[in-house]
This record gives sequence, C-alpha cells and structure tokens, in this order.
Amino acid sequence: MKKNLVIFILLMAVLVGCAKTESDSKISQEDLFINGNKENVQVLKNKDNVNIEYKDKLFVVEKEDYEALKKSDNNLLLTFDNKIVKDYDPSKVEKYKEFASFYQVEMKDGTSLQMFDKPAVDFPPVKSEGSKGIVGVYKHGDHWHIKMEDGTEYISYEDPTKIDPDLEVKEYEGEDH
Repeated sequence: MKKNLVIFILLMAVLVGCAKTESDSKISQEDLFINGNKENVQVLKNKDNVNIEYKDKLFVVEKEDYEALKKSDNNLLLTFDNKIVKDYDPSKVEKYKEFASFYQVEMKDGTSLQMFDKPAVDFPPVKSEGSKGIVGVYKHGDHWHIKMEDGTEYISYEDPTKIDPDLEVKEYEGEDH
C-alpha cells in the first residue's frame, strides 16, 4: 500500500511538472519587425530560444534576437533558406537576381543570401537569362533543387520550369532536406 502511495505521489509530481512546462510555452500572435516590415507572426517562447513562424518557415532565434525583432530599427534578416543574418546592411549588396519565389543576393564580401523580398537597393536585378547556368533541376517532395554550373544549389518552392519550360526535371537523390 505504501509503495503504491509513493508511486502515486511521484506520478502526480511528474504530471504537475509537465503541466507547468507545457503552460510555460504557449503559442501567441505578435507584431515583430521582420526584414523591415511589421509582421504579425506566431511565436513560441521556450526556455532557451524563441520559435517564430514567418512565411511558412520556422526560425529558431535567440532571446536577444527576439528582443531586437520588437524594434523597428533592427538589422536582422530572416532569409528564404531559413538563415538568420545579423548586422544585415543593404549598402553591402553587390548584385541580385530574381527567381520565381526568392531573390538570390550576392554581397560585396562574397557571401550569398536567398531573400524573401527584393533587397532595398537603388539598382535593378541582374537579368536572368532563362536557364543559363543551370546544370540540373531535381524535384524533391514539395520543392526543387536547382544546381548551377558554378556549384551553387538553390531551393525553390515554385516550379522552375516557369523560367524555362524546356528544363529537364529529374527526381532528387541526395540527403533528405
């Protein structure tokens, strides 16, 4: 009998602890300043970080970055390929191309970003010449992997045959992502 009582008390303590943990992390709607715009997004705060759903993608940000997103003058950039770029400066954009569902942005320091929106620069995008430079297109579930002749790979959630209907699309055979 005592053994059952001890087990019952331990079980209740675990359940109360789980219930408290669950109630500490609730999903809420919040206005945050993301990529220069005030956006109403879903937020889930955890012990160590904050999950933000933005444009159907989940971003896991540190608490300090979450606090920065509450301010309109933050310089964080949430990218199309789920990266969080700190200290983003549009004056460092060298060139960009427009794709079906994102912008491929080349920075002056040689880094490359996939952005949701057109970068805030005063020059036009580099003209895309259809499928020039594309060496392979691979369908992978709900998206396509686009491999370029320079070795870079892009992911598009819109059909790349909209750019060039003659593109040959193969089935993706790489790591699952």
